[in-house]
Amino acid sequence: MNIKSSALIAALLVAAPALADARADAKRHFREGMSLIAAGQLERGIAELKQAYAIKPHQDVLYDIAKAYVDLGNIPEAISYFKQYLATDPEDKDQVQSVVSRLQRPRPSLPPTFRNCSSSCRR
Repeated sequence: MNIKSSALIAALLVAAPALADARADAKRHFREGMSLIAAGQLERGIAELKQAYAIKPHQDVLYDIAKAYVDLGNIPEAISYFKQYLATDPEDKDQVQSVVSRLQRPRPSLPPTFRNCSSSCRR
């Protein structure tokens, strides 16, 4: 065995546990994020999902982040993450594109809030 082969084998032996650790970290962040979202802690859950994606990118995490942003009411961020998901050419591309189209439609303006109402409408 030559020096180059020995160095390659040594590098692979060192890298394998690091890859396993990264996968475990990503899985932990993903599970924690989904648990937080299920508990209604959307912002913290999204942050955990983003950490999972940063460690080990997977298209489904983009979709989960987008859904959480919809639930949070942050439509621009939801659309951004849905578009990133669509860029991966998923099997459900047509359905997700339909969701994005609905989210991009203009919404009717809301009536004035109670705070902006004159004294006559408070009766």
